[in-house]
Amino acid sequence: MIAVNDGSTDNSLKILKAFAAGDKRIRLISRENKGLVSSLNEGIKLAAGSFIARMDADDVSEPNRIEIQLDCMLSDPAIDVLGTYITAIGDIDSLSRQRTEQYFNIPLSNDVIDKTIFDKCPFCHPSVMFTKRFILGVGGYPDYKVTEDWALWMMALKQGYNMANIPVRLLNYRMRSNSKSNVESKQRQYFYEKALFKFKSLIESDVAKRSCLIWGAGSGGQIAYEALRDVLPNLNFQGFVDSFKSGTLMDYKILKPTQLPKEDRPFVFVASSIGKEEAEDFFI
Repeated sequence: MIAVNDGSTDNSLKILKAFAAGDKRIRLISRENKGLVSSLNEGIKLAAGSFIARMDADDVSEPNRIEIQLDCMLSDPAIDVLGTYITAIGDIDSLSRQRTEQYFNIPLSNDVIDKTIFDKCPFCHPSVMFTKRFILGVGGYPDYKVTEDWALWMMALKQGYNMANIPVRLLNYRMRSNSKSNVESKQRQYFYEKALFKFKSLIESDVAKRSCLIWGAGSGGQIAYEALRDVLPNLNFQGFVDSFKSGTLMDYKILKPTQLPKEDRPFVFVASSIGKEEAEDFFI
């Protein structure tokens, strides 16, 4: 086991040293805080085995988790990434626990992941096991603050790797109730990074040369606009589309769907979960 102590300030290092002293299989790495992505990639480079099981310090794996996942992957060598069902634990209410389990506990084949990944993250990150061949093949975890896992699965699909989920609860996933401001800040960063990742794939495409609009004039639209400008600063951006709002947003006009040109229509980025179905119906 490789344990990376990422600059902790509690008793984590003392506890890890005690375990490592009594078990030669534990390799302890301790240094200043560099963040999750650096810690993950550092541990991966040091791993000597063919399979890597992801784990967070505050979660609890079932005793047979590694055995079950490894058996599944050995019996089907085509699987590169394998997640599991989870049981939500920690300082949360029953409704939050239920919603978390419903979100993650969906058996997913690679085909289903491909169809749903833009709407949700297909795995509970600490539950996954993957081959070292896979993670080195995609170049390790991408450098994102909160969407490093989602971006990794996107890269995996793009490069033709195979992923799946098994319907067995093998991880007790710890959650904590945070302040509203902390949750909102993390959610905003999450949406920004997802938009940033998607827009980066358009840099070399014809879309970068076209005029464009963003469907959704709420917070999602604003975040998408910021990411779009960061990636494609010279893009011919014309404004926002929203059935329920009017006026301007960030000095750009807010159009109704009926105001969109019927010919030479701009490329439209949908940045609204509420308006997604409406946009699909409008264009299809």
